[in-house]
Amino acid sequence: MVRLVPAKAKRREQAAAGWLAASILAPVLMFGAAAWYDHSSVMARARDTATATTHALAEHADAVMQTAALALDLQTQRIKGMSWTEIGHSEAVHQFLVGLTRQLPQLQSAFFVDANGFNSVSSRAFPMYPYDDRDREYFQAAVKGRLGLLVTSPFDSRAAGAAGFVVSRACVTDGHFDGIAAVTLSPEYFRGFYESALAWHRGASAALLRRDGTILVRYPSEPGLSSKIAPDRPVMQALARGPDSGTGEARSRYDHREKMFAYRTVHQTDLVVIYTLDLQQVLAEWYQHLAIFAAFAVLASTALLLTSRRAMQQAAREQAGLQVLLDETERRQRAEMALQQAAKLEALGRLTGGVAHDFNNLLAAVLGSLELALRRVQDPRLVRQLTIAQQAAQRGARLTAQMLSFARKRVIAPRPVAVNDLIREAEELLRRACGGAVQVGYDLEQDLWRALADPTQLELVLLNLVTNARDAMPDGGSLTFITRNMQPEGDLPAGLARRDYVLVAVRDTGSGMAEEIRRSAFEPFFTTKGPGQGTGLGLSMVHGFANQLGGTATLDSEPGRGTTVSVYLPRADDSIDDEEEPSADPARPLEVLLVDDDAGARASARDMLIELGHNVAEAPGGEPALELLQTRHFDLLVADFAMPGMNGAELADAAARLVPDLPIVFVTGYAGDDSLRSWTARGCQIVEKPFSLEKIAAVLRRTSRAMPAP
Repeated sequence: MVRLVPAKAKRREQAAAGWLAASILAPVLMFGAAAWYDHSSVMARARDTATATTHALAEHADAVMQTAALALDLQTQRIKGMSWTEIGHSEAVHQFLVGLTRQLPQLQSAFFVDANGFNSVSSRAFPMYPYDDRDREYFQAAVKGRLGLLVTSPFDSRAAGAAGFVVSRACVTDGHFDGIAAVTLSPEYFRGFYESALAWHRGASAALLRRDGTILVRYPSEPGLSSKIAPDRPVMQALARGPDSGTGEARSRYDHREKMFAYRTVHQTDLVVIYTLDLQQVLAEWYQHLAIFAAFAVLASTALLLTSRRAMQQAAREQAGLQVLLDETERRQRAEMALQQAAKLEALGRLTGGVAHDFNNLLAAVLGSLELALRRVQDPRLVRQLTIAQQAAQRGARLTAQMLSFARKRVIAPRPVAVNDLIREAEELLRRACGGAVQVGYDLEQDLWRALADPTQLELVLLNLVTNARDAMPDGGSLTFITRNMQPEGDLPAGLARRDYVLVAVRDTGSGMAEEIRRSAFEPFFTTKGPGQGTGLGLSMVHGFANQLGGTATLDSEPGRGTTVSVYLPRADDSIDDEEEPSADPARPLEVLLVDDDAGARASARDMLIELGHNVAEAPGGEPALELLQTRHFDLLVADFAMPGMNGAELADAAARLVPDLPIVFVTGYAGDDSLRSWTARGCQIVEKPFSLEKIAAVLRRTSRAMPAP
């Protein structure tokens, strides 16, 4: 008997079959879709991570190469005008190279190769053994006419025995090749950076290479690997096609594993950074997800939720690692920019100090001659003309003192200063620094105490504050100079000793500062100005100046309400005069040996000493002076400090061996030389050029008091 299935039951069976099929197909389709989606996501994240990491590594390599180029510029400037013989025998050049390598950890060494291909001077040793570098890649390239920056293949250093690679640049004199300036970069410096950058990436590696495939640095380094990538490899073919960056996949010839790579060229160099990921490591996460999907296919939605959550956490970890890398790169860039700015300031300081030194020699002759002439002239008209010339030369002397202060070559010499008078005397200079759009006002206390300060440095402080105020008021405003007497029971800043102070403040109506900027304003190199518009040293110099004198500096500022910078200077002891009172010259004339390489300055000093009643013998340098000391008796040696050949310190050492206990007075136009400090500690007197008759007389009086009776 045939049993007929009712239509409704048949429909139920069909529906059940459909649900059965759906129960099988739906998890399969969900599994396949999830697997495809997850595979794409994992690969996309890996490519994004590889691209971002490669970009960060290239930025780091670019910063290192810029630092190397800066070091080569500084090396070239240091030997400018020197012959290779002088360079090879100059311990000062060696010490300069040693200083570079100590300041820049990425440098193993810095050295010069002369035009004949021999190592001239190096940071590694002095004197340097003249290694033959004619077979080196950098010398061959320079001889063939390559003048730009060159990065060589890695090599084992002959001197240090450690692997490195050289960044060099040919020196050119009058259009002809004249040697090489070079630095050796440390692969370990790059490997240390790569190790920190790749700490979050399993199975990752990084390399720095030249466009010709020569590998300079590889991390992790594995023995037996080739030092050059073959031209037929995918990454080299991609580079040959021209793009500066890209990604791809390839099978390794060494471990035969599939790799994902990303590359990026380093800006304006022939260097390339490559970042490589093992695809098995990349897909390990995907395989884990497949196992989860297969086990919980019926709970596909839950599995997808867990997978998405895990993927987000993984992305967050990778983002955190990448952020650490970017923060480190930014910190290093800021440090390298600060080094570049400091190098600019040092170069400017050297130039300024040298110019000021030469001007001081000229002004010493001019002012000395004018002072002696005024003592002998009776004609009122001629006296007036000579006085005008003397005042002009004295203004020039103050200008050179300011130049030496800017160059950080002037030791602070505190003395009692009438601050109100100093502000009024500098009024023209300060108004010119403000510009025409700024109105200048004064709120000066009438009976202001004298402050203990260096007047030249205080002028420079005021000029810095005026310049900052002007920059904060681009559309104009008002600036006020304020002075006040501050007593111990008054409102003094925290940390100051309870004593009398003189307050010097500059208040402007400019844009003001936010709290976070105000807290950092006195830090060295901190500036809110754009690149090239400020050094970040102005306010830090103001604060350091006040602290050095036993005071402090404070800053009161709010956005939109202007800024007030207050400098607290100790009150000077009223019993101490700022100049030594005139007194009689020594009772007996002294036999003085005067040594100065500048004929004009020497003649002026000789006439002053003769005017004071002393007998003077002259010498244009150290060697003639020593010959005179061997043949004649002298009571006093007066020597210029900065002389070619044998400087004043070397002369003093030699003189002390010939004539023990010979009193010495140094005359200098470059007051900040550190070598003078050891001599002042021995009791030697220092006279800064240009000096007056009264000043040299006072120094000789102090010196003669220590002389034994004749």
